[in-house]
Order: sequence, then C-alpha cells, then structure tokens
Amino acid sequence: MERISAGALRVLAVSTVLLAPLAAALAAEPMDRRAVVNRHDVHVTSVDPEAAVSVGNGDFAFTVDVTGLQSFGELYFEKGLPLETLSTWAWHSFPNPNGYTLADATKMSNFHGRQVPYASLQSSPAGTYFRENPHPIPLGQVSLIYQGRALAPADLTALDQRLDLWTGVVTSTYTLAGQPVTVETVADSDRSVMGVKLRSPLV
Repeated sequence: MERISAGALRVLAVSTVLLAPLAAALAAEPMDRRAVVNRHDVHVTSVDPEAAVSVGNGDFAFTVDVTGLQSFGELYFEKGLPLETLSTWAWHSFPNPNGYTLADATKMSNFHGRQVPYASLQSSPAGTYFRENPHPIPLGQVSLIYQGRALAPADLTALDQRLDLWTGVVTSTYTLAGQPVTVETVADSDRSVMGVKLRSPLV
C-alpha cells in the first residue's frame, strides 16, 4: 500500500476547501440575469436637468426628462443634458460661401524628416468651418402641454421615473393638477422610431 506524505495531504485538504465553494456554486440555482441587470435601473424622483434618460438602439436615441417626453427642453439644455432626438442619418452643414477646401486648413508638418500635409490649422476660418461641418442635427422634440401652455416643473408632484435596463422602457409617473399621469417611453429596436403610451384622467 502506497503512503501519502503529510505535505500531499495538506495540499489535498486545501484543494478540497478551495473547491467546495465552486462545487456549491455550480450546484446552485442558475443566475437571475434580469435581477442582476435591474439592480442598476436608473431612478429619478425630481426635475433634474443632469438626470435625463434615453431610449434607443445604437442608431437612434430619444432623450427624455422626468415627464417621459421632452417637455422641459429649454431648462435641460441650459442647465444639464439636452433633450434631443438624434439619428445617425440626420446630418447638417452650414453654407460654405467662401468655398473653403480642406487644403485651406492644412499646413506641412515635419514627420520623421519629411514634410507631410496635416489639417492642423483648426483656428483658421477654414479650420473652424470644417470642425463644425458636417454636424449631427437634432430631430423634432415631443413635449406635453397643459391647458394650452407648456408645462412648468412646479406643475408636477409625486415624481417617479424608472429606466428598466432589461426591457429598455422608461416609466414616468407623476401628478398634474391633482390627477395621476403615467407615461411609458420606448424605442424600436431596429428603426428610428419611438413610442409613447400616456394614461391619465386628464386625456
């Protein structure tokens, strides 16, 4: 019969102790991935221009305030995050009446002993033009109005907004004129389309 040394017994004992939690984890229930993701859901409870949330699909984005739409566009633009609707296909350029070309913003630079053209005149008129053009342009904004006027932050109470990171749905609830309002905001997974479901006795 072969003898096992004391050192080998210690290694075997340590290995057993280290592998026991792994074996227990493998035998445990599968991970609830949705619960793990939802632990990080975004939760907003006030009109906060730095807490806008977005729905989108990588090609399209619709950014909303706590109303679930873009009702406080000016406030958020001035003090936080712009409430914009953006898509990769929506670009704009200012007119180029001076006929600037990239050569007008380029100078020769020494690169390992040889001169190469490089568009480094960014402060020149041509450089400024090409830094700004073309640029993404926001699409239309969608806002709520109440009794023919724009909403004001003071109109809303009991604010509660949650971005469900698993489903991509923003659910915004609040009280307006003493009546409950619930807005669900989503974006299509493939197209530049957003959808809103609004429920309230006010409508």
